[in-house]
Amino acid sequence: MRTITYRALLASLAVMAAGCGGDSASDASCNLANLSCIDFTGNGITKVAAQAECVAEGGTFASAACATANRVGSCSLDQAGLGNIVIRFYSPITVSDARSACTSPGVFTPN
Repeated sequence: MRTITYRALLASLAVMAAGCGGDSASDASCNLANLSCIDFTGNGITKVAAQAECVAEGGTFASAACATANRVGSCSLDQAGLGNIVIRFYSPITVSDARSACTSPGVFTPN
């Protein structure tokens, strides 16, 4: 199973968003192979940039929110200029492991 560095992904999205025009990625998501999904809920990143970074990380981009079935927790990150990005974690990841993956400044919420 591939491990993704969320900070690296978010940093890449921030760089790609700078100076980019186009449709917002609000209400879009990136399903990742490591049993997580990222909801893009902010208006500061374009769908084109979010999709490009998602695919580069081996994810599957969708123009819809992450699924709620089998979700064990969420990590909310307020990214200045990007709005809110929420990383969703799914079973068989445990609540404890999901909480550990949600490092500061992320705010973890168990489901």
